[in-house]
Amino acid sequence: MQKAKYILYIVAILSIFLMFSGDSTFAENVDYNVTIAPALTLTTTTNSLVLNLDPSSRTFESKTLTVSAGTNNKTGYTLILSTPNDNTDLDRNSSADSITATIPTLASGTYTESTFTADRWGYKINSNTSLPSIITTDYIPFVSGNTLMESSTAINHDETELAFAAKIDYLQPAGAYNTTLQFSMVANPDIQNIQNLDPSFCTAVPITVIDERDNEEYLVQRLADGNCWLLDNLRLDISDPAIQTKLDSTTTNATDATLNYLINGGGTSPYATTSVSSTYGDSYIAPKIVLDYKDTVVSGTGLGSKKAGVYYNYCAVSAGSYCYAAAAGSGPALYDICPRGWHLPTSAEYTALFSSYPDRSAFKEAFSVQLSGAIGNKGATMWQESYGMFWSKTFANSYYMYYLWINDETVAMMYYLQGYATYRNWGMPIRCVAS
Repeated sequence: MQKAKYILYIVAILSIFLMFSGDSTFAENVDYNVTIAPALTLTTTTNSLVLNLDPSSRTFESKTLTVSAGTNNKTGYTLILSTPNDNTDLDRNSSADSITATIPTLASGTYTESTFTADRWGYKINSNTSLPSIITTDYIPFVSGNTLMESSTAINHDETELAFAAKIDYLQPAGAYNTTLQFSMVANPDIQNIQNLDPSFCTAVPITVIDERDNEEYLVQRLADGNCWLLDNLRLDISDPAIQTKLDSTTTNATDATLNYLINGGGTSPYATTSVSSTYGDSYIAPKIVLDYKDTVVSGTGLGSKKAGVYYNYCAVSAGSYCYAAAAGSGPALYDICPRGWHLPTSAEYTALFSSYPDRSAFKEAFSVQLSGAIGNKGATMWQESYGMFWSKTFANSYYMYYLWINDETVAMMYYLQGYATYRNWGMPIRCVAS
């Protein structure tokens, strides 16, 4: 039996309180420590799978291999089946002579023993406790890198039975043909809430995080400017009562008082005077959002989900703190609906990020641009699939706030373009950057 074990360390502490009674009362706390190491266990029923074929008596043979896996990692594991260099051929051992030959895997399709192609090899999945949907009644070609087993939670015992087969005829040179099957088991990452992300975890390698307000998943990555950026457009539905109960200063980049105005309405400028509406309208003083394209995948580049996300007018994106009437207001937005520990970028932060890349294409790829356009003040979707437009927190004048404008020819901070004014009552997606 082949067995491999990989261990990471974590400490679980159990405190036991003991009380002793006699003529007088006496009590003492005793700490009882139990150390539990997260582990991956992987076993196979053999470490050598041998098929003996003789074209004069037996041209087809199949043998089974059972793989068992388990983990106490709370987010489970993934098991990948591959071969060295992803080679799908069985190579003849030519050390005793000069004959070089291979047995390729089956061509695409499914095969029974009677239809199995000569001078080929393949396998089938007889049983699988974690992924029953991949069980195959017939033999299939071997593909290196396939997920063989997986679990999203801790599991004591997962098991898969595989059947490997080969068929030959008189044309195949005699000899020993082999490859090495590699079962690679990894612990699934423990996805963190974006609000509690340790800054050291944000690196040049993108990671998945969860917004604890609505459990939406996002990619974040440290880009060339040294800052950690959201690679997806925000999809937070601030009109949902269930989500509104989670909008406070522990989850959102705003004060409790500001968020209370955003949710409940009331108060005076600069706070919202009506509650959040998902019906878009021509409003500066009320928070308005558009949910129609929240999960719509649009054109784009890079690693993000390419979902258009929610469109917010500026009153909404500022968490109700920048809800001045038209031709009113000044200065940057002090608060926004980004997660706690993150904020709506300034125009200077956008510019510095763009300047960190050699050209527009490299910037768009790194920033993972979704071409989601904007929503005009009458509710029409504008420039979707053509432009990426993202609010900033930077003040332009009493009508406009700066926004990032991206297309195939331009990356610029703008507040007015081609005769169209991007008033604060327009709807745009947002990105967030770690504070």
